[in-house]
Amino acid sequence: MTKGFALVGLGFGQWVLKDFLTGAKADPFFKLQAVCDLDLDLAKRVAAEYGVRAESSLDRLLRDSTIEVIGLFTGPTGRAALIRKIVAAGRHVMTTKPFETDPAAADVLELAKERGCVVMMNSPQRPECRVDLTAISEWQVEFSLGEPIAVHSEVWASYCEKADGGWQDDPRTCPAAPLFRLSIYAINDLISLFGKVESVGVLTARRFTDRPTPDNACAQMKFLNGMLASFTSSFCVDDTEPYQSSLILHFQRGTIYRNMMRAVRGTPSKGVSLNLVCSQGGERRLAQMEIPISIGEYPWEVLYQAIAQKSQSFMPDTEVVAEGLRVIDAIRRSEQSGHTERVMRG
Repeated sequence: MTKGFALVGLGFGQWVLKDFLTGAKADPFFKLQAVCDLDLDLAKRVAAEYGVRAESSLDRLLRDSTIEVIGLFTGPTGRAALIRKIVAAGRHVMTTKPFETDPAAADVLELAKERGCVVMMNSPQRPECRVDLTAISEWQVEFSLGEPIAVHSEVWASYCEKADGGWQDDPRTCPAAPLFRLSIYAINDLISLFGKVESVGVLTARRFTDRPTPDNACAQMKFLNGMLASFTSSFCVDDTEPYQSSLILHFQRGTIYRNMMRAVRGTPSKGVSLNLVCSQGGERRLAQMEIPISIGEYPWEVLYQAIAQKSQSFMPDTEVVAEGLRVIDAIRRSEQSGHTERVMRG
């Protein structure tokens, strides 16, 4: 049975609506009934486009018992408080990354579990929702790759953005902007795969953006297990192949490549490609996999099935979400201090 759905936050939310509805990802799972934004004129314009009602108050929206699911696409700061209000009203939530700016706010996921509500987002997702993460873990065992040694992550786009007074303009709410907005996918992936981070060092630059926040960034991280990771993240590169979230994962006895060299090879950019090169008994072994998913997609069907089955097994792990936010906090402190900063816990 189709679930009543409302979308809150029409800045980024307008793009979600276009992908969600025109891509037929909603049908037959959710029916859009209302849109909501503090800017009521904006809400009315978008509502008219989709033939639904407009609201400027989340409280009024939650009084409508026919709306079972809220798509929450406001800025990250304070988003957990809105989720708390939504789950207190017994509604389910789809939201986006970065989940929040306060690491302690991840505990709202535990409240959702207590209330029997489902909260999902496009990063992090449990490996059960991400075939590529599951495959990486399985290859590590199947091919006896040994311990993780080092990882390099790259993600890029070309936005040429203008300052608009939004949260992306504020270094407190958008620290080391390319890392916070783009590399958060890879950061969450690596935490899901390899655990907690010990320390973070960051460099940033402003090259072309008109925003007061940077558009070019890199970071180095040391994980508690000794693995080292480097991240390059930029809004300055236009080579027709953005958002690949490419990774090179080095293990003791092999290397896994995710989405590497696709543009050069001329292969389609849709989906995820995994390639393995490893040593087994002195012999060179190869493996490859093409997965028809895109990193950062919203798991609408998984959300629907979780609600229908009253299952919370696919909700993101609270500690993985919290660790990602702790890392972001360390990124913020490192950007300010110019030094490597420890990830703070407790």
